[in-house]
Amino acid sequence: MGVHVILDKEEDDALRGRAMTALGRLVLWCFRLARDPRDLEARLSAWREVLREVRQAPEGVAALERVWHYIFIVVNPSEPEKLLPRLLAAAGLEFKEEMVTIADYLHEQGRLAGRLEGQRGMLLRLLRQRFGELPEPIEARIHAADAGQIDGWTERVLTAPTLDDVLNER
Repeated sequence: MGVHVILDKEEDDALRGRAMTALGRLVLWCFRLARDPRDLEARLSAWREVLREVRQAPEGVAALERVWHYIFIVVNPSEPEKLLPRLLAAAGLEFKEEMVTIADYLHEQGRLAGRLEGQRGMLLRLLRQRFGELPEPIEARIHAADAGQIDGWTERVLTAPTLDDVLNER
């Protein structure tokens, strides 16, 4: 029997009563409910005491931030700002600082990821215009590249004589 099956059948009171740390109980609860955001939001207020207990433990604020991060990622990673008010309403404003920190971080990550995708698209257009159709491995390499590589290749696209010269590090 898998962990999810056991957790799915366990009631909230039984989870809260487990002989483990508050963080352990909260994490198990999140594993069970984060897949259904409406259920998580509806039941979150009943877990405020456990949230407080986690926060008060040594390194508790950092642990709680990781829990919020997990919830934001599983429930709605592309629009954390839409989930934030609903979670704050359910958990309480006392958890605002940790939640806002994570929501801001995820929002910035999404913005940066969108910017990087735009840079990749521009580089691909420039390469196609300069060198014609690109082989699939080249396109895959560009899609897997980090921001630094994309910047370097974009700088060389207008001056390098060949596609290989653009993509090979000097």
